[in-house]
Amino acid sequence: MRFYKIAVVFFLVLTCSKPASADLKLNSKKEKQRKQAKLEVRIDAMVKDADHKFQFDDSIENAIEILKEAYFLSDKSNYTVGIISSANLLGNGYLYHSDFPNATSKFYISLRHAETLNDSSSMSKSYRGLGLVKYNMKQWAEAISDFNKSMDYKTAPLDDRLTSVMDYLLGLAYYNLGKYEVAETFLFSAREAAESVNDSTRLLEIRLNLNHIAVERSNSPEVLSIYDALYTEFEHRNEKIGMCYSVLGKAKSLLKSGDYKKASKLALTSLEMARSAKMKYPLQEILEVAIETEYQSGNYKASADLMLEAQEIKESTLSQATSTQVAMMSADYDFEKKEEQFNDELRAKNKQRLMLLVLVIALFIISIVVYLSLRGVAKERHRSDELLYNILPVETAKELKANGVAVAKAHAEVTIVFADVQNFTKIAGDLEPTILVQLLDFYFGKFDAIIQKHGLEKIKTIGDAYMFVSGLNEATKDNASNAVSAGIDMLQAIRESEAEIMSRFGAHFNFRIGMHTVERFREWLGK
Repeated sequence: MRFYKIAVVFFLVLTCSKPASADLKLNSKKEKQRKQAKLEVRIDAMVKDADHKFQFDDSIENAIEILKEAYFLSDKSNYTVGIISSANLLGNGYLYHSDFPNATSKFYISLRHAETLNDSSSMSKSYRGLGLVKYNMKQWAEAISDFNKSMDYKTAPLDDRLTSVMDYLLGLAYYNLGKYEVAETFLFSAREAAESVNDSTRLLEIRLNLNHIAVERSNSPEVLSIYDALYTEFEHRNEKIGMCYSVLGKAKSLLKSGDYKKASKLALTSLEMARSAKMKYPLQEILEVAIETEYQSGNYKASADLMLEAQEIKESTLSQATSTQVAMMSADYDFEKKEEQFNDELRAKNKQRLMLLVLVIALFIISIVVYLSLRGVAKERHRSDELLYNILPVETAKELKANGVAVAKAHAEVTIVFADVQNFTKIAGDLEPTILVQLLDFYFGKFDAIIQKHGLEKIKTIGDAYMFVSGLNEATKDNASNAVSAGIDMLQAIRESEAEIMSRFGAHFNFRIGMHTVERFREWLGK
């Protein structure tokens, strides 16, 4: 009897404890949901605060720090909306500092997460950010492609303010490509949209760039007075970038008309304005104009000093490493998209075949599809490898594929050779962009064959510059002489091709070739 009572009590305890345990789990789940909701509200507030701070130059650093924390919290809590918004704004912050790899990375992160939610608006913003990266890297055609994708992903009709922004950006990109009629079409459209929302600052920027086009076409005296008027209006609004570009535009107009002294003074004024305002993006373009005006004015030392400064900026913001990182991220994203598309198509086909065919035939077809899929993936991987080998030295590319990282190596005995076009800025200004690219491709194709013949290694091409190395993989006493031989062959090839290149393109280039080697080469010369 006693045992029976104990059993009943034990049973009652068990039956009563089960609902209590279930209640605890339910309460725990609700508490987690409450904390998650509270965290998401906090993240949204942080992103909104940072977005507001971006409107003021002195608050941008603070905005970036807020966004870093918001992105970290969003990623840790798997809050997709927070990841999208914080990553997109972080990309804008990195873009402000010309940190193109980090900006590209954040825009792609935002884009990938927006695709999972089918968030067209955020996808549009991400492509606009990627377009701005390409624009700032002077990759005008790629920028236009991303800007158009941004507009394609806008499901709702664009409001006039956003229309003015997108058409303005497209107009600037086409202007830099030398397609002035297309640029004008977009700038006129941007002006109409800006007028409808009374965006006076945007209207001034459009007037400025339309005046730039007028300089390229006729360079009439009226453009100078327009630049003066624009400067006054930008100054009234304390728009430093507009002021800077107004002065620079006037300098370029005077340079084109041959008034080098005045052009030099204005170019240096624009340069000082950009430096004092700590504006990074305009510096490269301003320095190019200042270098030319100083050279044409006979101030060769000043021109050389400015050229060194321009090279430092180019290496810090538009270096080959930066271009490679951005290109690799773009290629990786494209590969993933193609792989996803391929997998989707493959799944659809497999489903149809499984519904129509018997088990044996279905298994046979599946095996074929798997084989084809593996071959397709291998083909895409091969294309990715080709891109890698094209933009990196062979040994570096192999090490990157094998280990995931490339370790910097020291080479005791190498000779570095650098060839660039004499008076390239002036020559390039007189040539159509397509002719300019064909000319560079012709010469660089000749150079590729020569360095391959001598067993040397090309490092990179930057605009009109061609760089290669002798003795990179095997240090020998002959690396310097091999480099000299290659340089002589290059000069010979240039001379022999002059008649052919003039008949095909109506212009030719003269190259300067310089090299640097180690102490042992000097000893070798002494013998």
